[in-house]
Amino acid sequence: MTDRFRSALILHPNLLTRKAVRRQLMLAGFERVLEAEDDASAIALASQERLDVVFTPFAAGELKGAALFRALRARDRKAAPVLVLLDDGVPPPARVAAVKAGLSGRLTLPVQPEQVQRLLAELSAPAPA
Repeated sequence: MTDRFRSALILHPNLLTRKAVRRQLMLAGFERVLEAEDDASAIALASQERLDVVFTPFAAGELKGAALFRALRARDRKAAPVLVLLDDGVPPPARVAAVKAGLSGRLTLPVQPEQVQRLLAELSAPAPA
């Protein structure tokens, strides 16, 4: 875990999924992990809280894809959180659309500890020149 990632928001409609992802993030060293079950709750939290990472499915409630991702990042472009797809069987075309819409990474559900560590290492790596 790097100092870059301290706070996270997990957006997922399933309580057990949120709890399982939360546990893995806490084990990985996140200091604060918030949860939301739908897009409206997540957008409200994202507009009020300083978040480093948002873990989200492709669709959660009324919004999906690029519209959801834009809404989660709307507060402050400079401090916009990294968006990570919680993939529970998203079809490949939707994954491509998610990347084009600004997702930085992907975790396949159910989340495993080594998967979280690998993702955080990738997100923390300097961008290639």
